[in-house]
Amino acid sequence: MRNKLKSYGGWARRNPVAVTLGAIILTAGVGTISTVMPASAEMPESEIMVNMDGEFVDASYIVARAEKHKSTIVPVAKMVDLSYLNDAKLGGMAGAYFGVVKRDANGNVKRLPDHAQVDFVANLQGLWDRKLRIPGVSGATQKNAAFIVGRYAQSNPGYKGIKTFIGEADHNAFFAHNNINFTALCDKLKLNPAQCVTLDQITGKIRGVQLVAYGMTEVMPTWNGDVNYLMLDTLLRNAGETYVNSIPALGDKLMSVGFYQFTSYAVYDVERKEGASFVNQFVKNKNAKIPGSVVALEGSDHHRAAFYFVTYNMARLMKKLNEKDTAMLASGICSTSDLTQFMATAHHMPGRAISNAQSWIKGRCQKPIQAYMGSHLREYATKTKNNLEALEKHT
Repeated sequence: MRNKLKSYGGWARRNPVAVTLGAIILTAGVGTISTVMPASAEMPESEIMVNMDGEFVDASYIVARAEKHKSTIVPVAKMVDLSYLNDAKLGGMAGAYFGVVKRDANGNVKRLPDHAQVDFVANLQGLWDRKLRIPGVSGATQKNAAFIVGRYAQSNPGYKGIKTFIGEADHNAFFAHNNINFTALCDKLKLNPAQCVTLDQITGKIRGVQLVAYGMTEVMPTWNGDVNYLMLDTLLRNAGETYVNSIPALGDKLMSVGFYQFTSYAVYDVERKEGASFVNQFVKNKNAKIPGSVVALEGSDHHRAAFYFVTYNMARLMKKLNEKDTAMLASGICSTSDLTQFMATAHHMPGRAISNAQSWIKGRCQKPIQAYMGSHLREYATKTKNNLEALEKHT
């Protein structure tokens, strides 16, 4: 039981009563989250919870969090309307999100059914099982996978439509920006007054659609912005925001999770302060601050963390600009779409993205920013551009 994590999906579908009973027992505070997912061999079952500081605590932590969020038990399976997605062929990761991959006799992905019974807890368990099978996966991932699955199973799923989701991202961008002490941040980063004013100005224009476009690039696997829009809306309405913020990144060994696929390089405030956590030091209102670890992020924390990470990368770009280039960026000539593409590529490869953006600005932003990118980052940028266009069209 403790040598490796068991596959939950098939068992859950065969034993719905047992799963529900186990969830009820966990909500009441009896036992540990290993009722849902066995602990790994490297850690005691009593140490699979983390608090806001990344420290391990007992099972009462998740019970307290569940009560805070007016806990409801997610149904083992529910009927999901997929009718407005049924022209999309969702294989690979997209199919795994919904758990309804259909293939013909030749192995080709078939058209989705109009409706399907979906067990999102089992789906999430399956995604984390895949994450834990990555060779050399981090210890932090092994220790926290069970907690993340259990938190989703026991928390308010946060059902909402994509327009509400974008609105919340927009509100949090505005709230986060208004609570950054730019004078102190710029002083720490040794930005000159012109660079600091421009940083404040540029980040003040970041809206929810831009944040969501870059988040979609991270978590949605297709290049089609319209399909990504519909997929995200379907997940938010049927699995909930908590599900979207619990999805692991399957392309790395790190503890990376959520709509923005944050790692400790973006959110970390224990021995060192990285990315969003660096900016978080200069946030004035405690209600606008974010927790110090990726695992502890919940709800709107994800949008604020994304905004702070964008601010951090934008500040690093500003530091490299001379007076003329700073004035160019401040002029408003450089397009919002290109700046959004910078946000997404800087999340993925900050050093290279910053260098590319510097060249783009030196060229007076006359060419698309993609003209300065290599093929890999150009793929990221193209996905982001498509996502942004879909969001702007539909909202």
